Amino acid sequence: MRKRIYLLLPVMIFILGSCIEPFSDPPRTIQVPVEFIESVTIQNQNVNIKVGFFIPEIGCWKFVRNEIKQNNNFLNGKVFARRITDGGCFQQPDILYTEFNFTNLKSGVYTFEFDSFENKIDTTIYIP
Repeated sequence: MRKRIYLLLPVMIFILGSCIEPFSDPPRTIQVPVEFIESVTIQNQNVNIKVGFFIPEIGCWKFVRNEIKQNNNFLNGKVFARRITDGGCFQQPDILYTEFNFTNLKSGVYTFEFDSFENKIDTTIYIP
């Protein structure tokens, strides 16, 4: 009788082990597409641009950071977000918001560009 249990034990462990869900990838930060420019506020040499960005699942993502690359009067902004749960989420896209602040800009024409799905979203402003 003990021999049968010892012979069945590896089979039972294999069957139970195959029922356990494997570990999923840990949450990671990814670049998310900007959907639109919500507002542009200019005050003296300072510019604030509020953008809406796309997340794939409602309630499961959070904003992480903005990145800005500047080449003279051309500024490119990127938005990064992170999935905050490994559990199931409501499969409905949503829009979150973030702001880009640019301070002490010199007088001139500036183009602000943001990465979207397939294109870029941009606006050009003049700082007197």
